[in-house]
Amino acid sequence: MDQSSPLPYSYDLLNAFTVNSSPGGGVWTPDQQESYRGARITRLWQDWLPPHRSGDAAISDSYDLILARIRELCRDDPSMKASKRGLAKLVIGPGIQAFADALQDGSWDDYDDDLFNDPSDFAFERWSERKECDIRGKQTLPEMQWSAFNEMMEGGEAIWLKCFDKTPGRTVRLAYQLLETEQLDGSQEWPASKDRNLCRRGIEYDTNGRPVAYWIYDAHPYDDLAGTSAWGKSTRIPADRVIHTFIPNRISENRGITWFTNLQSAKDLDWYVGNELTAAAIGALFTAVIKRENGQGSGLGFTAAGGDAGTSDSGNAGMRLGRGIIADMGKNDDVKIVESSRANRDANPFIKLILMLQGMGTGLSYLRLTSDYSQSSYTSARGAHLDDQAFIVVLQEFCCGNFVKPMRLEHQRQAVLNGLIKGMTPRKYLDHQLRLECLFAQPPGREQLDPEAETQAAMSRMRSGLSTLAEECGKRGYHWRKTLRQRAREEKFAEKVLGHPLDLNQSQGYAMEMQARKERREAKDAPPKNGRPA
Repeated sequence: MDQSSPLPYSYDLLNAFTVNSSPGGGVWTPDQQESYRGARITRLWQDWLPPHRSGDAAISDSYDLILARIRELCRDDPSMKASKRGLAKLVIGPGIQAFADALQDGSWDDYDDDLFNDPSDFAFERWSERKECDIRGKQTLPEMQWSAFNEMMEGGEAIWLKCFDKTPGRTVRLAYQLLETEQLDGSQEWPASKDRNLCRRGIEYDTNGRPVAYWIYDAHPYDDLAGTSAWGKSTRIPADRVIHTFIPNRISENRGITWFTNLQSAKDLDWYVGNELTAAAIGALFTAVIKRENGQGSGLGFTAAGGDAGTSDSGNAGMRLGRGIIADMGKNDDVKIVESSRANRDANPFIKLILMLQGMGTGLSYLRLTSDYSQSSYTSARGAHLDDQAFIVVLQEFCCGNFVKPMRLEHQRQAVLNGLIKGMTPRKYLDHQLRLECLFAQPPGREQLDPEAETQAAMSRMRSGLSTLAEECGKRGYHWRKTLRQRAREEKFAEKVLGHPLDLNQSQGYAMEMQARKERREAKDAPPKNGRPA
């Protein structure tokens, strides 16, 4: 084998690890002292001998059952819904935006960057907001992003299938179709050979491990209304038409697995709360034990309501309890009320522990997961939010690189071909392709915990050169170019209507700026002197 070429994708190291490695051919014994404590065999760990599995093999073993269980929990369990909603709200929010960011470098002075950036952004916004992005015409692009991210969390992966819609009236023919993980035909699997690529669980790979094709079912395999002619049939789709959205947990994983593999905590919580509710309902029933000296008479000296027999099927006397009852009892009779210890006063700490474990598994703090700030301080809440944000930024960067920017770039190329950007020809675009395909992705921002203090801190960072307007606007989810353009528009409108710009700052520098503008306006309106403008 050429030393510079990678290992074949299907290459396996056989017998690299084996349990039957003792001299006698049996399993490890407690007498063997391993260098690492985690590898020692003790009385408590002697049954813990998991097999070695590659990432793909481990997912394949557990895929069907764990996915069905997670689908059910995400439908029925409120804590699972809160986990999905919390992550999607922070990562996707109202949508991850993408903007053209061509930079002026002096290589072509006859073309202004904004003459390209602005029309490109406008065409993309129109395409996404008019639901042209969805081949079904049902969702806007932010809604598709939300659906794809939810599917990636729940099912482990989402599929974006690039399509071309020839419906009249569209700006571009480009559209996408979202597919669930079950729609990849996992039964398509064979080893690599001289004439065939390796195929693992519905995805074909070349010798370098790059996907070359996806086998996708013609209809959802678990849809009750799927036509018999389409059910069970799959089509080979070239990889350049597919955006496979998933985050591998291991290097050897090429398919996704649900993010909620720690489903035991959610199921345990559901089981525990259900038992507590059942016990509380039973405890809420009124139970009284009546001790009578002679064993006769009604329960508390009363007969049953009129029309009732006054006895149960077992022959015991009965009565109807109500307000203001006066018991007629003998001097030696006794009534003992059986009280329940439910609801359990120790249930809350235990439930909180389970929710904390579930939050740790999903990457959210307990405060984010439950929105329970009743026992938290500002410092602890801010620390939890900052810790969450460090994880959220990683997920946002993944989404930007995986599907946001590739879709934006594909649309921009289609827009140039369709002549939607005035003055930009395909030939000119190819000549400056490297700089024209610079994109800026803007994830949703976060709300400020202390708006006044954080705003002052942002202004201080910009004045000191430690930050820029683009960076500070980005933290709030705004694009700096659109912010400045809208600010200029408002200033112009206010000056037209009010006769002066918006008074948003009372500092001395602002007053000097207002005076300078007034003088320039007066000079412009002054009559000419000696036939010349003032």
